[in-house]
Amino acid sequence: MNLGLRSGVRLIFDFLWGTWNILTPCIRTQMWPIFLSFTRRLKDVVKGVWRLLLSQTYQKLALLLLPAAIGLTVFFFPPGTVNYEAGEPEPLSVADLLRAQGRLEAQGKMTDNLRACLDLALQEFMREPPSIQDNAQMLIQCRGTVLEFKSGDGEHEIYTYYLNGEPRYDMKEPTMDVYLSRLRSHPERLSVENLLKVQNRLEAGGTMTELLRRCFELTLERFPKEPVCLQHNARLVISTVGTRMVFLSGRGENEINVYPDNMGIIQYVVKVPGWWTWVARNKVTIVLVTIPIFICQMMIYQKTRQRR
Repeated sequence: MNLGLRSGVRLIFDFLWGTWNILTPCIRTQMWPIFLSFTRRLKDVVKGVWRLLLSQTYQKLALLLLPAAIGLTVFFFPPGTVNYEAGEPEPLSVADLLRAQGRLEAQGKMTDNLRACLDLALQEFMREPPSIQDNAQMLIQCRGTVLEFKSGDGEHEIYTYYLNGEPRYDMKEPTMDVYLSRLRSHPERLSVENLLKVQNRLEAGGTMTELLRRCFELTLERFPKEPVCLQHNARLVISTVGTRMVFLSGRGENEINVYPDNMGIIQYVVKVPGWWTWVARNKVTIVLVTIPIFICQMMIYQKTRQRR
């Protein structure tokens, strides 16, 4: 058995050795020159490609392919693009904003977010004083679309943008006088955050008087304790001598007036139109009054039953 295995292995080895001896002359005379010729040609091709990359022809080719590459990038990555609707600022007025809104609707470029930004820009810009409307620059930026408008010298900068799921309207006032005039004619959003922001702005501008500071302190003490239904639907007016500031939330159905009386005592007066808001503000008083009445009724009822 071992002898047969050795004979088989010896036979295979002799066959492979004989085949190698036969193919070696063929490889040396025919295949090796072909391989050397292929490597030389490959080397020449690499050198030619390298020269092409460094030549002026390649530079021209790159310039021709660059627009195509940019176009493909924009096509495959549309969320990151910014669409400037106008190369130069459009005229700024209420009519111009309405015209731009109609144009975008007709072109099919209007999105829900952009419509919300334009609606807010129209609503707030209409309430600006004429001195601001005639000399302002407005930038509307919403999810990749940018609209720019300008009136006069564009001294007052207005920004409308989308943030945290809602449109925002902000203005950069150049002077404190303009800021105070806007507070009188253009209501700020009513919230604790905005009250603190206005208070800090007045303190930094050096226009905060002692009476006005006390009005803000009382407002910031009382307003956060109001029911949520009142906070989200109120009109707050802070008035002192020569100063009037308006803050608005919702439809402004609940009125809050903060002012110093003739004795210099700060008054915080709330007027509510409906029963629900009144009940929400006075629930503790209602409970304190109702409990004794309920107890008295129960006592009367018990005495009546005992007599029967």
